Amino acid sequence: MFDDPADYERLKADDRVSLVDLSHLQPRRPVECVIRHVDGTLDRIWLKHSYTSSQLEWFRRGSALKVLVSEMEAGPP
Repeated sequence: MFDDPADYERLKADDRVSLVDLSHLQPRRPVECVIRHVDGTLDRIWLKHSYTSSQLEWFRRGSALKVLVSEMEAGPP
């Protein structure tokens, strides 16, 4: 979701989009997005997300299934 809804208008069909520093993504913190236009110019915008801490762990480790399997293999705490 766009932090500023007007930023949607900055995107063109042939743009390349990069999300910056996803390894440090935190709940309720915006994500920086770099838009590279065909003409070589850049735009930086901010995006919102709804990931919780648990969902971010799943994202970082590849999937919820991988997290659950590793917890099962580790046994009871």
